[in-house]
Amino acid sequence: DASKMTTTTTTTTSQTTSQTKLPIVDLGGRLSSDEIVDAVREACETRGFFVLRNHSVTQNAIRGMRDAQRAFYALSKATKLKAKQNENNRGYTPFGEETLDVKAKGDSKEGYYIGRECDEHEAHLPLRGKNVWLTDEDIEENDMDAKGVGRQFREGMEKYYEEMVTFCKGFMPTFAEALGLEKTFFDDKFKPHNALLRPLKYGKVKSEGDQFGCGAHSDYGVITVLWVQPGSEGLEIFDEKSQSWMRVDLEQEKREENEPDDFICNIGDCMQFWTNDRFKSTVHRVITDGTKERYSAAFFYEPSYECEVEPILGDGEEPKYEKTTFLKYILAKYDATHEGFDSKMSSKK
Repeated sequence: DASKMTTTTTTTTSQTTSQTKLPIVDLGGRLSSDEIVDAVREACETRGFFVLRNHSVTQNAIRGMRDAQRAFYALSKATKLKAKQNENNRGYTPFGEETLDVKAKGDSKEGYYIGRECDEHEAHLPLRGKNVWLTDEDIEENDMDAKGVGRQFREGMEKYYEEMVTFCKGFMPTFAEALGLEKTFFDDKFKPHNALLRPLKYGKVKSEGDQFGCGAHSDYGVITVLWVQPGSEGLEIFDEKSQSWMRVDLEQEKREENEPDDFICNIGDCMQFWTNDRFKSTVHRVITDGTKERYSAAFFYEPSYECEVEPILGDGEEPKYEKTTFLKYILAKYDATHEGFDSKMSSKK
């Protein structure tokens, strides 16, 4: 039952009470492999959030993705809508279309879904198909000086996507070891993977009342790896113990020019389900102050849609959830939060 995998979102009226720093997992050789596993386990069992430093994704790929999303989001709404989200959950989602906190107004952000380019034999299956890309023919008259942006966007996103897939595939054994499992436990579960990249632009809108940059929610899937434009604030996580919001201090240490920006990694609902609540999927939101636009890119590393997910149990432990498939779960989530998405349309009967 997919509904049993959700994490309860909190009241929209809760105020931010304090600031917090996330634990840092440095992959650059300063920690032994055992120390990395221990640090990831500790973070996943407590906060569900941690910083990834000195990972293998190149700054060149990050820069290309960043420049590509800025160029795309600068286009007119009419041009961007030529790439509007389709029934395969690929393409552009307009400002305010997504409501992650169902008690609030639509989020003051726009986004774009990019997934795995599926093979022909999968094309008839739900949530699978080709990505949606703008071409020069799609450019509206008032955007004529932006010819080539579609190609720049596609090239920047595809390069970043491929590097992120390679990194996440290599990082999953760390989660397996953190759970006391064989390193290879997750390997076959991600064949094929269904990773989604979501570059996001938050508008210059002040979060107040029931208006948020991104409403309170927990992520749907297994793990999320987030890039945030350095210098941007606004990410908040909900602390269950104090029942209050804590603003995440995203200040990065000074980096060499070609050292990659830090990422933020967090656990999703599906991973909490899979670990029988051992790893925490933490409710979070984004608050914007209305003084500037904010850019980020969320990469959701997800398993095969046919993958059967059932709780991994410790000695003497009882399962808290019933076995399900990743597809059943994710379709229910999209239906609940995306105005433009209908899982019945995506069934491709």
